[in-house]
Amino acid sequence: MSTQPKAERSSHPFLTYEMIMRIPDALGFTLDALESVAIPQRKRMVFTGCGTAYHAAALGAWLTCFASKSFPASSVQALELVGAPWIVDSSCVTLGISHSGITKTTVDALRIARANGSATIGVTHFKERPIHTVCDNTFVVGGQPDLSRCHTKAYVASALAAYLLGLHFVNAHVTKLEELRNLPKLASSVILPKKCEEIALNFREFTRMVVVGGGANEFTAHETALKLMESSFIAAQGFELEQAIHGPFVSFDKNTLLIVISPKDRFHSRACDLLRAAKRVGASTFSIITKGDDVLSDYYIEIPEVPEDITPFIAIIPLYLFSYYSSVVRGHNPDLIRYDEQNYWSAREIVFPPGTH
Repeated sequence: MSTQPKAERSSHPFLTYEMIMRIPDALGFTLDALESVAIPQRKRMVFTGCGTAYHAAALGAWLTCFASKSFPASSVQALELVGAPWIVDSSCVTLGISHSGITKTTVDALRIARANGSATIGVTHFKERPIHTVCDNTFVVGGQPDLSRCHTKAYVASALAAYLLGLHFVNAHVTKLEELRNLPKLASSVILPKKCEEIALNFREFTRMVVVGGGANEFTAHETALKLMESSFIAAQGFELEQAIHGPFVSFDKNTLLIVISPKDRFHSRACDLLRAAKRVGASTFSIITKGDDVLSDYYIEIPEVPEDITPFIAIIPLYLFSYYSSVVRGHNPDLIRYDEQNYWSAREIVFPPGTH
């Protein structure tokens, strides 16, 4: 049995906050680490992972397709790949993400991919971990590991790494790297703790939150919902924009906070439709919008106007801060994701035996 964690900090600023503050540096480190890499030439690329790492993998696959204006990449959850090994073969490169480098399901998926003839690439934040043994190449990204169990910095660095490796795969890195070099500065501009704390305080009694995004920000929505669940233990759901409209919308009411990621992009008008409809049925609303855009929600945070493929790396930062403060104002410690409580720790031992996550 592994040792139950104890809190390193008992009040704000928790480690999660410190990790969010380090995101700009993590982006810079990852850009430097992956500026020049060699990717095997295969027909397609499959991205995989679990939890937060899967969100990073799925975003990387989506952005790779966006950059190439074709469909050379896809994502699959690691357990699905283990259960359906025919998904990968000698025609593809399989990229697996694991912050710890020991996530058993992801390591197993990469081992199967390699056995099927696929080239394998790992993305992690640690050296000399099992993921290195099942990959042809493994990249350590993000600078220092994420010190909180509620991973934030790790997601952003891993997602950027996945995108950069995808860009190398489709030979689009030369044209995009200069643009991506602005990411650390852009990330610093949206670290707005006071604003995020104010919004979190207004919704501290809410127990249901729905997060929605279109295009690449579907994954921003899923990741935000996961962080709200991990840190605040509330019922949070993430949806692709149109999926939220087709069904889930009718469950919104005065007890629902709808969070919409709504920059000025191809999905903007549809996001505005959803915000108007949500207000009609009494739901509270909070949105991430492009600076200077019309405000349709009760609360909002502005981000700079950037290309569509850059917005997921920027929009997630104020949403991470909102998730963090949602935890703090409820009296929780976001660093431990409830593993300091004996019943949750013993439950964890069932699904994650020692050394597997």
